Amino acid sequence: MQKILFWIDANLVQLFIAKIMKERNEFDLYAIFDQDSLDKTLYNEDKTTFKKKWFFWDHIKKEYKPDLTYLKKIEEKYEINLWRIAYGERVFFNNYYHLFSRTDILGIIEQECKLFEEILEENKPDFLIMRMYDWHRMFLLKEMCKKQGVKAILLMGTRSGNRVTTSSTGTSFDELIHEQDVDCSKINFENVKDLFFKNSRAAQVKRRKFGYDVSVFNKIKAGSKFLIDFKNNYAESYDHYGATRWKIIIYRIKKTIGSKYRKGFLDKNSTLPKENEKFVLLPLHVEPERTITIDADFFADQISLVEKISKSLPIGYFLYVKENPMMKVREWRKIKDYKRILQLPNVRLIHYSVPSLGLIKKCELVITISGTAGLEAAILEKPSIVFTKVDYEWMSCVTQIKNLNDLPSAIKKSIKTKVNKDELKKLYKFYTLNTFEFDSVEMDNKTLKEFYNGGYVMSDEIHVEQINDFIIENHNILEKLADEHVKKITWWNNH
Repeated sequence: MQKILFWIDANLVQLFIAKIMKERNEFDLYAIFDQDSLDKTLYNEDKTTFKKKWFFWDHIKKEYKPDLTYLKKIEEKYEINLWRIAYGERVFFNNYYHLFSRTDILGIIEQECKLFEEILEENKPDFLIMRMYDWHRMFLLKEMCKKQGVKAILLMGTRSGNRVTTSSTGTSFDELIHEQDVDCSKINFENVKDLFFKNSRAAQVKRRKFGYDVSVFNKIKAGSKFLIDFKNNYAESYDHYGATRWKIIIYRIKKTIGSKYRKGFLDKNSTLPKENEKFVLLPLHVEPERTITIDADFFADQISLVEKISKSLPIGYFLYVKENPMMKVREWRKIKDYKRILQLPNVRLIHYSVPSLGLIKKCELVITISGTAGLEAAILEKPSIVFTKVDYEWMSCVTQIKNLNDLPSAIKKSIKTKVNKDELKKLYKFYTLNTFEFDSVEMDNKTLKEFYNGGYVMSDEIHVEQINDFIIENHNILEKLADEHVKKITWWNNH
C-alpha cells in the first residue's frame, strides 16, 4: 500500500481525513503531531489510526548548538535557503516573550531538519497531507518532501468563497486547462461575478470566529482556567519561549490598550475617498500573513512598498492606501507606520470601513502584493499589478513585478491596459473544474466551538472520543473532503 504522512495540528481537519481514510484501509498512514500546548492527550490516546507517529515537540530542545556544516549540507541536498525560510516565521521576530538569537533559530531548524530527514528516509512516504502552511516548520517539511519526490497535498483555499482545492505548492493549481480545451460559450459575465463576489473571501473572513463572539463571562472563565492551570512546560515549545503567567497577563493588557489607542489614531487620521480624483489603489494585507511573509517575502515590508509606489506614480494620480479591516485581530499596525504613510504628499490613507469594491470601481489601477483585489479588479474591468505568483497572473490585464526598478513604467503601462472579458470566462471555467465546495470557515468555526472555547483560549486536552463524535456529526462533509484527497492521489499516480 502507498504511504501517507499527515501533519496534525490544532486545525484538526487532517486528523478527521486520516481517520476516515483509515476506515477504508487503502493506505498506510503516518503522522507528525504538532500540538504546541505540549499536551499529549490526543497523541497518546489515538493508538489505531497511524502505523507510526511522532510528537513534534519531543524532538525540539532548548539551548541546542547548531552544526553549520550539517545545515550547509541540508541547503545543498534539498536546494533550499534556510535563512529565507527562517525569516518567514512570525514567532522568531517581533516576539514579546523572547528575543531569538542566531543560535536559537539555527538550532531549532537543525533539529527540525534531522527529524524530517529521519522520517522521510526511514519510512519513505509517497504523499504528504497537511493544511496550508503558515509556520516555517510546515513549509520546511513541504520543501524537503518535494526534493525527495514526496507529493504534497495541501488543502488550499481559493479566491472563490466556499470553494477549495488540493495543491502541491499552496500557491497555484496542479491541474492546468489548455486554452483549446476550454468551452466558454455558455458562460456569461454574471456567472463570473456570482462565483467570485457572492461568496467572496472578504465575506468569509467576516464569518470567521476569532473569539470575539465569546461572552465576557466565558472569556473571563476560559482565561482564568488557562492561567490557573498554566503549566511550566507551556514555555518549552519555541512558540511560547519566555511566556509566564504574569507576562501573558501584562501582554494581554498592553494589547487591549494599544489596540484601542491605534484604532483611535487610525479613525482620526484616515480619510474617505475624494470626488473626481484619479487614484491607484493599494489595499494592505493583514500581517503577519503567510501570503506575504513566506510566499512574497522580498516584498513583505508593506510600508516601504507604499513609499516606493508613491515615488513611481505619474503626475496627477494619488495613491489610496486602504487599511485592512481584519487588522483588528492583530491589534492594528504601529502608529509610526501610519505616520510614515501620512507623511507622503501624494498618498491618502483610506479608512478601513470604506468598501474595497467601491474603491476598485473608481480607481485607475489596483496594486496588491498577492491579494484577491487584483482578481476583483479584473472582474470590475480594472488592470492590476502583483508582486508574486498568483493564480490569475496569466491574464493580460495583470502585471507581475519582479524588479522594483520596473515599477514606474509598469504603472504607466498598466493604467492604459484594458481587460479581456473572454479571459474572465476562462478563469470561471478553470475554477469550477479545478475546485470543489467546502465551507472551510464553517468547519473552522465548528472546530473552535467544540475544542477551543470558541477560539478564545486553546484547550489543553482533546480526547479521541471527542474527535470520533465530531466526525460522526459532520460525516458527510468530511467524507467528501477525504474523497477529494484520494482523488488527488489518483491524479498524481496517473501523472
